[in-house]
This record gives sequence, structure tokens and C-alpha cells, in this order.
Amino acid sequence: DYIPYLDELAECGFNLTRTFSGTYAELKHNFNITNNTLAPDSDRFLTPWQRSDRPGHPLGGNKFDLTKWNPEYFARLKNFVSEAGKRDIVVEFVFFCIFYSDELWNASPFGTEGNINGIGDCDRLKAFNVNNGSLLDVQNDFVLKIIDTLKDFDNIYYEVMNEPYTQDFFERYGEFHDYIAELIVNAEVNFSYKHLIAYNYSNRIARIENVRRIADQGKNALVACRGESLLVRRLAEERRRVELPVPGVNDVAGAGADEQGTPLRNRVGHA
Repeated sequence: DYIPYLDELAECGFNLTRTFSGTYAELKHNFNITNNTLAPDSDRFLTPWQRSDRPGHPLGGNKFDLTKWNPEYFARLKNFVSEAGKRDIVVEFVFFCIFYSDELWNASPFGTEGNINGIGDCDRLKAFNVNNGSLLDVQNDFVLKIIDTLKDFDNIYYEVMNEPYTQDFFERYGEFHDYIAELIVNAEVNFSYKHLIAYNYSNRIARIENVRRIADQGKNALVACRGESLLVRRLAEERRRVELPVPGVNDVAGAGADEQGTPLRNRVGHA
């Protein structure tokens, strides 16, 4: 469980862990990953919403009721972040992940096959769109619920979406991404802690060239680059050029080191 996991991170000198929110899940045969923690057994798929009394979820078990929060989920989340903080570990909380296939879309509580509320009656490529109908209301409420739950923790930052760059980031998801970032910033106006917002920008396939837009839209923006350390240096160069206080980090384990040989992941919590 997560206590031994956090103990192991601390023992090994790591100070960052990345946590998906429960809005996305995989099936055990997806991506050929052994012991895939994103592919839970049907009775261990814990989400922010309660199960209904209606069977038929694609991963097994009953479908979800998107009008009812799951107290077990939020108690576990708070304890996880608290225990991480005791070990000086920063938690990157990922709200959403793109759906790489219809099968994964159907497995999500957001898809029509995953809930009893008639939510998500749209193409998976429109799931993260400000014009996605009633689904946006559910996503909006979910984000607000999370940031209220975690508002008193200083060892947390938020990533809006995992790997949007694989599906034309700004063209397809830019407006939604900016909407969620602005939602977080406005909701945290009176919070003691203002949390960083991560934009998962690229994975070796694109140069970061639009830092000003990200900073202007995201306010507390952190640009999270997945892949080569070269991207971090490019971001640092861009920061200096436009004089923006936007930290850039690489938050993938084993993704290289800086010029002094310091592993990037070991340093990321202090960016």
C-alpha cells in the first residue's frame, strides 16, 4: 500500500510522486505493462464518486453516480498527501488524462458506459472541451472539490492533464486547459497556499515556444516537460528571454540529470 511505497521513496532519496485522480483507468492488457497500477482490479478502482446500484461498468462492478462524492476516496487522498508531506515528498496530482482509445474512454467514470447519469455522451476527443455539455459541470465540480480538500497542504501541485501533446495540445485542449488553470487560480485566491499548476507540454517531440501564453493563462504556471533534460534548459533560456518567473522541471524518474549530474527527479520538489 502507499505507506511502504512512500517509505521506499524517502529511503531512496526521492521527493516527488505522481498521482492520477481516478478519472482515468486502464485495462490490464493495455500497453503491455506488468502490474500496471493504472489497471486496478474491479473491486479496487477507487474514484471520487460512489458506485451506484446499477451493474455494468466496463472494468467490472457497478457504474458510478456522478452526483455523489465518495468519502473513502477523499479520506484516503488526504492521508496520502499528509503521509507524503511527513517524508518531505511532493505530490503531483493529475486531474485528467487523455483517452487514447474508445476502450479507455468507456472505462472512465466520465464515459456514458461508466456512469448512470447520462454524462459523457460525446466523442472521447471532445471529453476535454469547454463545449462538452454537462460533462464540463462534473469536471468543474471535481476540480473544485479536490483543491478544497487539499488546500491546507504545501506539498502538492496540480497537473491539469496527462500527455495532451499526443493529440494536438493547444489546438484541441488549449482552451480547456486554460479554463481549468483559471478555475484553480480563482478558487485559491483566499487560500493560505497557492499551488503551482503544471502544463504537461511535451515528450521529446516539441520545443517549448509559448511560455508567455502559459504564464499569462496559468498564473502560477509550472511547465512540466516529460523527456530530455535539454527541454528544461530550453525552458530556462526562454524564461530568461521573456523575464517570466515560470519554473521549468522534468518530473520523470530516470529522465536524466543536469550539467552537474544531479538527477532531475531528485530536485523537482524544490523547483
